Amino acid sequence: MEVISNREETIYRKEFEGKPTYSVALSKKKEDGTYENGYMKVVLRNGVSIPNKSKIMIKSAWLSFNFFNNKTYPYIFIDNFDLISKPEENQFTNMRTKIESDIGEQIKITSDDLPFWEAIDWSSLLKRN
Repeated sequence: MEVISNREETIYRKEFEGKPTYSVALSKKKEDGTYENGYMKVVLRNGVSIPNKSKIMIKSAWLSFNFFNNKTYPYIFIDNFDLISKPEENQFTNMRTKIESDIGEQIKITSDDLPFWEAIDWSSLLKRN
C-alpha cells in the first residue's frame, strides 16, 4: 500500500541497541473534538541516516511489516524523500537571528559588569561571530 503525504513530516530518531530507529507522529480527531496522538515506526533505505526531528517531504513510501512470534508489526518504508531541514539548523539559526534582531547592536562586557570576569578565559568565546 502506497503512502502519500503532501506536507512536511517530522521524523523522530532514537538509538536502540546502538542502531538508529525512526518514527513519525500520527494524530486523529476523536468524537469529543480532542486529538489522540500516536507514533508509527519508519524504516529508511540501508545507509540512509537523518538526525532526530528532521523535517522531510516524502516522495516515495509504502506500508510494510515484519512478522515475529505470530504477530504483525507494521511500519512505513520511506524509499525516497527530500530533507527540508535538520533540527540543529532550525534551532540555532532561528535563535541567533532572534537575538541579533532583539539586540540590534554589539554589546561589550567588561569586568565591571561581571565580578568573576577575570576568573574565566572569555577570549575564545567572544571571538565567535
